[in-house]
Amino acid sequence: MCGACGSGRVRAPWEDTLGPPDPGAARRRAAALTRWLAPWRWTVRAWTGGYTLVGPHGALAPPPGSTR
Repeated sequence: MCGACGSGRVRAPWEDTLGPPDPGAARRRAAALTRWLAPWRWTVRAWTGGYTLVGPHGALAPPPGSTR
């Protein structure tokens, strides 16, 4: 676990390397991905721990060994 933030991350997540972080960045990124995935009925939702991917049959389970 990271001593500085307690998140368990050793490096910045991929979404933080795309540009400078700001409060609405995650919501805007999730909205853009949702528009792109709309034909397949997938949605992306931002939350404090990252993102939730929801398909036409419900939310996907986190991968095994995931810290989020």
